[in-house]
Amino acid sequence: MSLRTIGAQAQRRHKRADRYSRVHGSVGDDRRCLCQQPSRRVIGLGVDLVEVDRMRTVLERTPTLVDRLFTEYERAYARSANDPTQRLAVRFAAKEAAMKALGVGLGAIGWHDIEVRQSSTGAPELAVSGRAGKLADELGITEWKVSLTHTRTVAEAVVAAL
Repeated sequence: MSLRTIGAQAQRRHKRADRYSRVHGSVGDDRRCLCQQPSRRVIGLGVDLVEVDRMRTVLERTPTLVDRLFTEYERAYARSANDPTQRLAVRFAAKEAAMKALGVGLGAIGWHDIEVRQSSTGAPELAVSGRAGKLADELGITEWKVSLTHTRTVAEAVVAAL
């Protein structure tokens, strides 16, 4: 590589760095882009992973568990799928992740106190009531962010309490 090529590469890197600092603000600079602005404070964060086949086995062994763990809305939504267990497993993961975000363990909150719904856009959203709602109010939680994903084998949920 010639010195001319190295010099040209260095100039391009310098221009990129200069553009970045104009947009994002350089170190020690008071200018900040929106991506660096403080947003809502995260009060709690929870993550949970559920094995779909294990959930299937448990629900087949104890059919009444579906009614104890899931609201009518959640059961109806799950029944609309080819494999309801995947949807139930990811909702179970979301409920456990929400409990972790609230800083409590199993048994502190009723399973129906946390409901995973679908917004008008299809995005998952969390509705809390009962003890979960009271605890959320005490902690100052005004908003929930939920991310759900599942495959045939695993279901995962991430819940942020803001």
